[in-house]
Amino acid sequence: METSTTSLILLVLAGLTVAIDIQFKYCKDGPQNVKKVNINPCDKLPCVFHHGINVTVQVDFVSPASSATLEAEIFGILAGIPIKFNMPNPNGCNDCGITCPIKQNMEYVYSSEFFVMKSYPNIQLAVQWDLRAANEDFLFCFEFPMTIVD
Repeated sequence: METSTTSLILLVLAGLTVAIDIQFKYCKDGPQNVKKVNINPCDKLPCVFHHGINVTVQVDFVSPASSATLEAEIFGILAGIPIKFNMPNPNGCNDCGITCPIKQNMEYVYSSEFFVMKSYPNIQLAVQWDLRAANEDFLFCFEFPMTIVD
């Protein structure tokens, strides 16, 4: 009986995805207001993502401004040059855990998901993820290292 219980627990644990609060770098021109960034699946930096998986990013932040609209952006940074990626959902007010309008100095949890397409090359790069207010100022902006593999 004890072996069956242990086996069941190990089977359940093996099925769980691993996520950590990552150590990130603030963007040069962004506010320093992020409390934590959690990426799933990512158990160490650089985050290694395999083709064909969904990645969830959760950002806890204190808004430096009020805004009626929110726009999320992702950039891959290669050789110091930012290249804008298509966001599956750039509207930070829809399906991202935030109800707009947002208010200055309030804490929010932004959540988004992206799919690592098989067409993406195997590559190691820095990723910049930001959320902008209606006036295009950063509400948060951070970078983290990522590797895409087969």
